[in-house]
Amino acid sequence: MAASRSGFTYRVETEVPPGYIVACGGRSVETKNKANTITFVFESYKPTWRIDIAAARFKMIEDEGPKIRVFAIPEDEGEGRRILEAAQKSFRFYSGLFGEAGDFPGYTIIEVPEGWGSQASDFYVLQTAAAFRDKGRTSELYHEIAHNWNVRAKPAIQRCRYFDEAFASYFQGLAIREFEGEEAFEKYMTRLRDRFLQSCERDEENGSTPIAEYWREERGENSYTKGAWSLFVLHQVVGDSVLRSLVSGFLREFRTREADFESFQGFAEKAAGMNLDRFFKEWIFGAESSRLLREKLDAGKIAERYR
Repeated sequence: MAASRSGFTYRVETEVPPGYIVACGGRSVETKNKANTITFVFESYKPTWRIDIAAARFKMIEDEGPKIRVFAIPEDEGEGRRILEAAQKSFRFYSGLFGEAGDFPGYTIIEVPEGWGSQASDFYVLQTAAAFRDKGRTSELYHEIAHNWNVRAKPAIQRCRYFDEAFASYFQGLAIREFEGEEAFEKYMTRLRDRFLQSCERDEENGSTPIAEYWREERGENSYTKGAWSLFVLHQVVGDSVLRSLVSGFLREFRTREADFESFQGFAEKAAGMNLDRFFKEWIFGAESSRLLREKLDAGKIAERYR
């Protein structure tokens, strides 16, 4: 294992009894067969902040197209094929909107027991058994896949979770609209707004804290909800074609260097060809937007403030 400022690289060897398969988020390097054991060897694709390893009697389902692998427990092999299909179409959808996902080595989906929570890192996702089996929760996979279209945030603001979770949550909504229709999208965005308002009832500072300040008291959970709504409103302000060019250009510019809210504003204004100062003051650097969400105005109505 080797550490650096941006994470660490690793080479990991996991020895298991015959019949077991090891799944890992890293690159599969080799498999060593012995009399009574099998050793699976993996290396990191790039510097990372975590290692995830799972061992079970997995069934592995592969797709040679976008190089997607699904590791499902035996009784869920059929669900694994459905999950593979969902991953394929979400990859195609996001790639069509925002361009290819950079230097993409492949993607791994690993089923894990309930209670661990679905979560993602570079080029892989751990998905709970319940989410794996429940067709109604397929959109959770859209969220995790969307993380392949995230930029790197500057360390000082990374815990705002805006440039990862707000973007992934809104992209999840766009995938829902594409695959399930407008009504499903509207219900999804309403749920996000209601979750944010509930968080404000529990703690009023969730509503009074600007998105740009979420890092100060670990309020980044609100980026999943209010953060996604900020992008929804921005989408209404600038339109489909500008949003696509804005996001794709922003990804190209900041995939390897770090972004902050000021650079996002500058990039958005350049792409849209308009002054977005009021939008950013109310949604990113201030908290007036919380009042707009409490009033339950639709995104199109809110967007009229900024045109």
